[in-house]
Amino acid sequence: MNEILKRNLTIYYITRAFCGLRFIIPIWVTFFLRVITFEQMAFAELIASFIGILFEFPSGVLADIIGRKWTVAVGFIISGIGYTLLSSTQNMSDYIIYYAIANIGNAFISGAEDAFIYDSLKEADKLSMFAKVKSTEAVIYRTTLLISTIVGGYIYKIKIFLPYFLTGIAIILTGVVYLFAKEPHIDTEKFNVKTYLRNFFLGFRESFKSSENILVSIYYILIFSVSFLLMGFFEQPYTKWLGFDETAIGWIFGLTLGVKILTMSLAPSIAKRLNYKTINFLLPFLTGIVLFLSFHNKTWGLFVLFVENIILAYRFVFTDRTYNHFIDSKFRASAISTVNMFINIIFALSVFVFSRLIEFKNIGISFNIFGIIFLFASIISLFIKSEKIDS
Repeated sequence: MNEILKRNLTIYYITRAFCGLRFIIPIWVTFFLRVITFEQMAFAELIASFIGILFEFPSGVLADIIGRKWTVAVGFIISGIGYTLLSSTQNMSDYIIYYAIANIGNAFISGAEDAFIYDSLKEADKLSMFAKVKSTEAVIYRTTLLISTIVGGYIYKIKIFLPYFLTGIAIILTGVVYLFAKEPHIDTEKFNVKTYLRNFFLGFRESFKSSENILVSIYYILIFSVSFLLMGFFEQPYTKWLGFDETAIGWIFGLTLGVKILTMSLAPSIAKRLNYKTINFLLPFLTGIVLFLSFHNKTWGLFVLFVENIILAYRFVFTDRTYNHFIDSKFRASAISTVNMFINIIFALSVFVFSRLIEFKNIGISFNIFGIIFLFASIISLFIKSEKIDS
């Protein structure tokens, strides 16, 4: 392993440890409900998410101009400033502005970080290490995420602004550490409007080129968009609605994350014992049943959270592979980017719509609705020809 790759990998692992320090996970709902309503939070989520989506394109241009290392570093620093400012939120305007800043930073990081480590390996002719590097990174990230999730509730008890402030500082430090990396010198296709639109069109066409691909793409979008809604927004309000305080919420999500890490090791055994037709049906069906039967009870609510988190963790293995199997490798990256854009738009719009229709005191109804959507996805899975994946 050459010195540049060794340096970049070390920096990558250090930065992933800092990225996992999300002390805000158990407290963000309580923190913002002090100054704005649940509906206002959702509206701000909509605005900030679309601002982030708009910056996806210029961030690609910037990566070509100043390099991926600098784009990622600047992105983390901007995002960290946004999170640090969020610690001083006093009204809805503050929330929208500061959260938008954080999302702009995230747009700069999106794609460029993976491209940075991929090109570092490619330059050193070590692409065979990519899967191992990503696996090591995942363990590091989830370990610090687990610790910070549990600790976050206790920090909130000391000073309510500290979780957001410390999270912001950790993200800024991530950007600072990236400044010590070495830019990989790999020739890639320059990012411009024409290339962007062409890739979007090719990705869209590949995802929806046949009736079978349409079914697979809809299935993928439903699974990942509703999972994103649950884990990215609704789970924390749900635990608050059940009556848990910030310290308890920290332990709940910390332990849930720990169980997910352990159970993911069972994926190879599941793949050996069940075919993909069965797996693709059971994943949304079991999740849908549990969510649909959710109601206001602490014990049952904990069961619902643990079960849906454990089952949905497998989407990164089985749902991902199902979708990738039906997509031509030549257009795979563009196709995945296209469906992910749909998932992000669905997330932003759904958060806003649900908040308009459902008051915080009835937040459990959202889980019942998500359950119905998962059950619908399980029906779609019955029409997907999964036999070729098994072979």
